[in-house]
Amino acid sequence: HLDYVYDATPLTAAAASGFIVKRITIDGGRFLPRIISFGTTTANADGNGQVEFVSAGKFWVPAAITVDAHVGGKPARERITWSDYRFPPHLPPSTFQGAKPLPHATLPPI
Repeated sequence: HLDYVYDATPLTAAAASGFIVKRITIDGGRFLPRIISFGTTTANADGNGQVEFVSAGKFWVPAAITVDAHVGGKPARERITWSDYRFPPHLPPSTFQGAKPLPHATLPPI
């Protein structure tokens, strides 16, 4: 199957939040995010990273996150991976229910 790749442009200045989504890759088979690429900037640090998602049974979960940054002027690199997902048996049913859509989603003018 094909994946769909979208570049993202923040609706507000990146400096306001310090975190922006730069690109989203949508899995063409499940139509869920496969990779979310991001950037972050603060007074003391800046970097780029991505979160990768995979299927774990009937659920879509994060599998890895990588970040390359400069913190205090020094290079920093981090990678976190998750595997062998198991959910506690007594979670409320609402944990796995999808969110309800907004009645009228609107975006502010660009």
